[in-house]
Amino acid sequence: MKKIILLNLIIIMLIITSCSQKDENLSNIEEIKAVTVSAKIVELEEFREYIDITARPEGITDVEVTSEVSGKVIKVNKNIGDWVSKGEEIGVIDNKDFAIRLKQAKAGVLGAESSYDAAVVENRSSKKLYNEKHISEIEYLRSQSALKGAQASLEGSKASLEMSQKAYDNTRMLAPVSGSISNINIEIGENIFAGKPICNIVNTKQLKIKTGVSESDIIKLSKGMEVSIYHSSLESSLTGSVSGIGMKPLANSSNYPVEIIFDNPDGNILPGMVIECKILCCLINNAIIISTDNVVKELDENIVYTVVDSKAKRTVVKLGKKQKANYIVMSGLKKGDKLITSGLDRLKDGIEVKIK
Repeated sequence: MKKIILLNLIIIMLIITSCSQKDENLSNIEEIKAVTVSAKIVELEEFREYIDITARPEGITDVEVTSEVSGKVIKVNKNIGDWVSKGEEIGVIDNKDFAIRLKQAKAGVLGAESSYDAAVVENRSSKKLYNEKHISEIEYLRSQSALKGAQASLEGSKASLEMSQKAYDNTRMLAPVSGSISNINIEIGENIFAGKPICNIVNTKQLKIKTGVSESDIIKLSKGMEVSIYHSSLESSLTGSVSGIGMKPLANSSNYPVEIIFDNPDGNILPGMVIECKILCCLINNAIIISTDNVVKELDENIVYTVVDSKAKRTVVKLGKKQKANYIVMSGLKKGDKLITSGLDRLKDGIEVKIK
């Protein structure tokens, strides 16, 4: 009897163990059916669209200064790199000959004024005598002609004086604009001629960029748009703006001209350096932004998957603007959704998922 009871106990234990192993195997099968994925909570973000440009800036003013008169240089006040203000003296040409010509011109004006005054008196007297019929009409007309000749001579003398004064003043070579001297082409003792380049003046406190963009980008731009300026010499970016937009393509190009101006207060950017520009052409607040990697293309539909009650939910979304590897979602997703970001190739609607 004892042997029978013991045998029954052994059989019962084997049955219990077998059932336990079956339950464990079933549990493992269920876990294998669940696809492991990564997911993120959808948040509202700020969407910024940029147009990227690589360019070389130039000074806001870059002027070649030339001599207005010929003569010997007797003074040079500036060197390369010096700052010069508008109207400041750069150098001086010997003005002795110009001073003599100026005195002659002033004397010529005095003589012409005297002749004109005499002609006025003579004409006034002739008119009175003609009205009283003491002189003929021809004599009166001669006095009028003499007056006009004296007036013309006076105007010519004044013009000569003005030219002489201008030539004398131009012996002082003055800066027409403010900026830095980028090169100087004159030396003391040198005889120079009118039209000879004296120096170049570049204002680098503000720089401008003349560049071009494609027809797909030009329609996104408008005057005043913000531009971020980047260069390895800068600790942080500079800010500029679009100052001009051309209405026709550049010569021999399909690009449209764009001009950008930005302040360069510390002078870290020099004309000719290669800089990176980002033009902010679109700013959207409270946008839902997803990566292109989160979207599955199915025929003409754009599909994303979200997690709902531990299952993958297939959702058709409408996509808007694209910036590099990101899209704006116009519809189909909302704030707080759990967007699946990996394992998309193994998903279908309603499949069990496990977030890692």
